[in-house]
Amino acid sequence: MSDLWQSERDPGVAWRILERLGAGGQGETWRVTREPGGGTFVLKVLHRSHADLEAGLKATERFEREVAVLASLDHPGLPRLVDRVRDEAGNAGFIQTLVAGETVAAFTARAGRLDAATLTRFAHDLLAVLDNLHTRVPPVLHRDLSPRNVLLDPTPGGRASVIDFGGAVPVGKAAPTGSVTLVGTFATMAPEHILGQASEASDLYSLGVTLTSLASGRTPEELPQDPHSGAVVVRAVVTLPEPLPTLLEGLTRAGLAERLPSARAALGVLDGLPWPPQREALPPRPPSPLGRALRRHWPWAVPAAVMVGGWVTSQLPAEREVATLGGWFSGHGGLVSKITATFLGDPAAITSGTWLGPLTWDADGGRIVSGAARELRLWDVSNAQQMAHVSFDTSSRPQVLASAMSADGRHLAFATERHVEVWEVAGSSARQLARRDLDLDHDGPIAGLFLRGLDDVRLVRLEGRALTVREVMSARLLVEVPLDGGAGGPVLARVTGDGAHVVLVEGLAVHRLALDSGARLGTTRLEPTREPPNALAVDASGETFALAYRDAIEVWRAGAAAPRAAVTIDYGTFFDRPDHLALSHDGTALAFGQHARVVVHDSRSGARRFDLGGHDGHVGPVAFSPDGRTLAAAASDGVIRLRDVGL
Repeated sequence: MSDLWQSERDPGVAWRILERLGAGGQGETWRVTREPGGGTFVLKVLHRSHADLEAGLKATERFEREVAVLASLDHPGLPRLVDRVRDEAGNAGFIQTLVAGETVAAFTARAGRLDAATLTRFAHDLLAVLDNLHTRVPPVLHRDLSPRNVLLDPTPGGRASVIDFGGAVPVGKAAPTGSVTLVGTFATMAPEHILGQASEASDLYSLGVTLTSLASGRTPEELPQDPHSGAVVVRAVVTLPEPLPTLLEGLTRAGLAERLPSARAALGVLDGLPWPPQREALPPRPPSPLGRALRRHWPWAVPAAVMVGGWVTSQLPAEREVATLGGWFSGHGGLVSKITATFLGDPAAITSGTWLGPLTWDADGGRIVSGAARELRLWDVSNAQQMAHVSFDTSSRPQVLASAMSADGRHLAFATERHVEVWEVAGSSARQLARRDLDLDHDGPIAGLFLRGLDDVRLVRLEGRALTVREVMSARLLVEVPLDGGAGGPVLARVTGDGAHVVLVEGLAVHRLALDSGARLGTTRLEPTREPPNALAVDASGETFALAYRDAIEVWRAGAAAPRAAVTIDYGTFFDRPDHLALSHDGTALAFGQHARVVVHDSRSGARRFDLGGHDGHVGPVAFSPDGRTLAAAASDGVIRLRDVGL
């Protein structure tokens, strides 16, 4: 690498390298000085190994996005862009201000924990930084707030700062090649971030884990987690006075509904406001005549009330529930063991069984497959019993992203980001028949998986700038559909239940494609005033599709000029968005999770049909049975609930 880099803004300015500072997942950083003028700054350059590889396009896009984000920053706790530069070989880089301080990771390794007063000061600094980022238009997500990206300046008047915006992205402005590409550090990632749905709340969670590391002197990997919810057990390791424990608990709640909704709300807690907010107590009412009678005759009234209440309760329907499948993520990771993963070169520990994957019904609705961090389970719906359990190699990325069953029900297939496996199921036993590793240069989201035979396993996914269909066992490319350049916004894709079509959302256009040929059968144009959607659901043919936005879900008919129906999402004071939604196979019903409830709407009129409770955690994946009569919903309480919705 050249020692001298030329300014692109001022031909009379050059930047000379002094020493190497470090290297990350996509670039290297160097301490540099300006000639003439002096001073100390930071040079960041893209890894040279990326320069001529097509796979480096995504890294280059992130690099350019980091430059754009830095150019917009203006806060004392953030670096600022100073210059764009090139060396004599034509390699590109940029210059940013040098932020003083020691990383949280280095501090905890050297000195352990922080005292309450200093932690409070630094927490205020960092929450002010997030408030600045999240209240921009559009908001900016950092996506990698971790001990290595937070600096502490211990000098008098020194502050805490946030660095490394290589993973940062404006909300709704992600590159077309994959807004769901996982960016960050596993040990500090929020549950929804691991599932590919990072938000402002995900940054708050990551900051909470980093601050808890500072408060306890432990690394994020060493922090205890609740085996049921996945939340950090703050009070087991933090002994500092209030309001710090309350703040850290509010930031690290696993469920979005329980987490502090914004950096500004977190600053309020730091200033002494209660969390959760206290409701005003109602004045006591005088006892009714029945109450006075029960008080006088309580010896016989209490057992009588218990007997009558029990009988009445036994006669009430449990919100249309027909079965529950397991617990603790339906048996997934019931022992709450830990696996070791490597991501962007950073070893971290994540709790297996903490994130539940997609739900897949068989053709006749008699069985359902649930996936989790390192396993699949096959359930018999008629008796709510487990039929088979499949565990797979945890040395690869563990999250199950798609699953499929053969028509005769004898074989299962599933896909992670790294590989596809096929298993044979016989009674309660299962054995692996085949495994194929996927090309790591193509790490886009998966749109669907089909098991048409042991030698015909088809994977539909986004690869770089194309939607592809591959026969996995032979690695044959069957279909490739190029994406339109410059569409803007995230790219979403879902294969239809009939296995014949795929619906592709690209910017403000929704295409319906023939799966076997990739031919476009029609295009629907979305309203230009809308931000890009963050989730997609389709019916069995792709003629009806649903798009989730931050505040609403719209249902469209293919080719229509306007939505067929719209459902407003009201989450009150909590930041949340419907990331998991489902349409019935005939397209007449829409279901999605809203905190700990499942809501079902008529997709033709938008009218609400059911509002179903019963979950003790945030609702994630939902799926209708093929006949539309049964709705399966999985939540962070570890239970898959099946309900008769009578469609």
